[in-house]
Amino acid sequence: MKYGVRKVGHFIGVLIFLQLNCKAQHFSLRQYSSADGLPLSQVTSIAEDSLGYLWVGTLGAGLARFDGREFKHYNTFDGLASNNISEIIIDNKKQMWICHPYGISKYFGGTFKKIAIEQQVKLGKIKSLFCWRDTMRYTTDEGRLGNVVHDVIQKSEKPNDKTVLLTWHDNNKAMLVLSDSSVMFLQKKSYTVSYKSLFHTILNVFELEGRPIVQSDKGYFEIDFLTNALKPYTVTFKNQFLFYDSMRTSYWTHSKNIILQEHKAQSVTRTDTILSDALVSQIVKDRHGTIWIGTNGNGLYRYARQDFSKQKTQGNAANVVSILQDRNDATWIGLLNGGVRKFYNGKEIHYVTNKAKPDRVLSIKQNTKGEIWAATNNGIALYDSILNTFKLFSLADGLTEDIWGIDFSKETMWAATPNGLVEFKDKKLVQRHLVSKEKMETPVYAIYCHSPNEAVYAATDEGLNRLIKGNVESIKIPMIGNAIIQSITLHRDETLLIGTQGAGVCIFDLKSGQRRMINTKNGLPSDLIYFAATDKEGFTWIGTERGINKLRLNRANEIEENFYYGSDNGLSGIETNQNAYSFGKKKYFGLVDGLYQFNDDSNIPTKSAPLHFTDIQVYYGQYPLPSGNQKPLSFASNRNHLTFFFNKVDGLLSNPIQFQYYLENFDKTWSLPSTQHQSTYGNLPPGNYVFKVKTTDIHGVWNDPPLEYPFTIRAPFYQSIWFVLLFICLLLALTILLLKWQIRLRAAQAVKLEQIRFQEKDLLRKELGRDFHDEMGNQLTRIINYVSILKMKNVADSAGDNNQLYNKVETSAKLLYTGTRDFIWSIDPNNDDLLNVFFYIRDFADDLLREKDIKLTIENKASTSLRLAYGTSREIILIFKEGITNIFKHANPKNVNLILELHDAIATITLRDDGIGFELNTISLSNGLRNMKNRAGKINSSLDITSQPNGGTIVQLTIPAQIKKIP
Repeated sequence: MKYGVRKVGHFIGVLIFLQLNCKAQHFSLRQYSSADGLPLSQVTSIAEDSLGYLWVGTLGAGLARFDGREFKHYNTFDGLASNNISEIIIDNKKQMWICHPYGISKYFGGTFKKIAIEQQVKLGKIKSLFCWRDTMRYTTDEGRLGNVVHDVIQKSEKPNDKTVLLTWHDNNKAMLVLSDSSVMFLQKKSYTVSYKSLFHTILNVFELEGRPIVQSDKGYFEIDFLTNALKPYTVTFKNQFLFYDSMRTSYWTHSKNIILQEHKAQSVTRTDTILSDALVSQIVKDRHGTIWIGTNGNGLYRYARQDFSKQKTQGNAANVVSILQDRNDATWIGLLNGGVRKFYNGKEIHYVTNKAKPDRVLSIKQNTKGEIWAATNNGIALYDSILNTFKLFSLADGLTEDIWGIDFSKETMWAATPNGLVEFKDKKLVQRHLVSKEKMETPVYAIYCHSPNEAVYAATDEGLNRLIKGNVESIKIPMIGNAIIQSITLHRDETLLIGTQGAGVCIFDLKSGQRRMINTKNGLPSDLIYFAATDKEGFTWIGTERGINKLRLNRANEIEENFYYGSDNGLSGIETNQNAYSFGKKKYFGLVDGLYQFNDDSNIPTKSAPLHFTDIQVYYGQYPLPSGNQKPLSFASNRNHLTFFFNKVDGLLSNPIQFQYYLENFDKTWSLPSTQHQSTYGNLPPGNYVFKVKTTDIHGVWNDPPLEYPFTIRAPFYQSIWFVLLFICLLLALTILLLKWQIRLRAAQAVKLEQIRFQEKDLLRKELGRDFHDEMGNQLTRIINYVSILKMKNVADSAGDNNQLYNKVETSAKLLYTGTRDFIWSIDPNNDDLLNVFFYIRDFADDLLREKDIKLTIENKASTSLRLAYGTSREIILIFKEGITNIFKHANPKNVNLILELHDAIATITLRDDGIGFELNTISLSNGLRNMKNRAGKINSSLDITSQPNGGTIVQLTIPAQIKKIP
């Protein structure tokens, strides 16, 4: 078969105990039993579906579906025909068929279906199922062959009246072993070939390197479907064949109740023992190369590659806190309380610098001279290759005993101590450096020497400090806060990786000062960082107390790949240490329980399982998933609480797969990476939505494009278009009515206020005019009378000059009285009437012109009057008094006409005489005419004056529409 092999039978014995050669292979064997959720330890069949789920059939407990984390059980209550499973087949349409001893079940679209049996068919006990030309076929214990058509089991017959002893199938090809020592090939046409001349008995049929092979009592034969013949075939394995692992070019065989794995390199065959002492029912290899072994009584086994393999050391040395791979390919490890161990050419050597005090070796480095130095709690130790021992530099050499880390800048070694930095050169103390401006002595937790600018970067309680030529500079990184820096390494070019206790990893650009944080929000399992370093391939490795992450960052230092390694990947200790990593020919990591080697199998081809939805719940109730070109689901407005369940099965990855999701038209951005397999949205407003989810592949890269689920939340009736339009129309009508009512109300209020204002103004003007008239008139009259009395008394006694003076005072008082009378008259609101103003002018003209016997003609052509604005009447009076006075003094006329006209609320007052006239150009600048023009402009009126010598003069004032007509 494409992804597996036929059953190998219950007669094969296998072992629960694993014996592996770690130098040759990096694989682990894990057993799943009822304690892990497997419903029964008697496994009869195994199959992997298109979504990557592993289906496990049991003898009496139904089916179990394994997603890499847990088992989900199915039995007769879910639609199975029986809880006894004998075989599981995945056909070309990705449908799963479950064979029971006396029936068949089918699983497709998330549900189980019992396959009906054609009437009057005596089925008997079903032996096997296989798919041929998109048709399911079955064989019985009696050797009969039958078809399943339209999900109905049809009658079975013996092909060519012969009994079917054994079957083999692969895609659209199949072979039947018949009881007359012949085989029937099933392709487009059926052919029967006898094998009597070749061998007597067929023991097994299997696939080897893409070829169907027959194992017989006379050896092995290849099936040639082109010629429908059996040809001799030479095998390279020694024992009974089970299946061929093309990914690792190894043969799985069995011998004397033991399962073996045979590797042939050139002419040498290496055999590894896998298991013994258990009955195997089926062995299947999934798409990732993981091998699953089903047993009768011992459950399910998973045989998979291991990402990390723990290295054996003498005494099982634990707590590896530093690692070095030197130029001679020797590996050095420093222990927390066990000195230094060296591994070279299969040998292990143990070194200590102080037998009385256990060495804590926190750092091991090699300088440009090839010297190997170790930072210990007893000082700095230098390896002497001649004496094969370490020489210690400590208190006697001016150093402190406790050295926390070392690094090299050209020929100078810098050491991090609890009391600051120590500069050490030519095996002598050069200088102690204080890296804090506030404290005399401060501990340095991590150190890094940057050769291009000869800078030493030191991590203290105050953060990151830089020492250049004796000058200390503090580098502020607000994102780190008060977290202690435990690791400083070069990432690329001028960029540092800074690992912290509690804030994650900071990527710091030395030139631009730009900073980017990598922490739990970006997918790290913890923000407590022990180390962060970049290897030669460009991968960034981050060690935490919860395992190791392998990241690929782009040039913008954004995460493109993120792969997590934990206990399921071989790191049984999980917690890493500060300087415990090495990227030489091999990648080594030190954990609290020992030394681990990374097994890079990234070149092994694998096929990732697809991301898919497992369920959609609306208010905690199930809802069918859309399939094919089905239209997006539409939910009522009150069914707006949705939970999406999604999954991706990857047998290669034991660590949790990360997901990101995004609801289009609702979320603003993608969610943070999470291992949760569900997302809930409540109280969604009406609208069209698309739920999107994406996940990482086997390399930690986010898949593209994401999986989508479109749906619609329908709007309630009161949010429908017709309802909204109707509501808007009603609202507009009410608004218009309200506005009209408010306008009318405001207009009425404005009219009322205006009336009140006019009444108050009129009242004020009346009181002012009355008071002013009484007071001013009385006083002026008294002055005139007093002057007259004085004049009479002093006529005889006074000289002519005094009389002239009295005359002037009397004349001025009379003029003042006359002018004041006009002003008082205009103050009275009753005189803001056009006719009253006209009559006032008439009276003035009549009194004045009568003195020279000038005839005055009055013409009133206005049927109604106008209400004049306040102040207008006074200006009109002054204009015409000026005009009448000029006629009196200069014109010498015989006749004067005064005319009032009113058309469409525009009034015209005309003063005409037949006097001597004048040239306008000669007197255009006279004060009188200029004042008349100015007064007309004040009241927004136009004044026209026409005259010619001996032709008389016309003065015409046009007054625009006033407040209102007066009937």
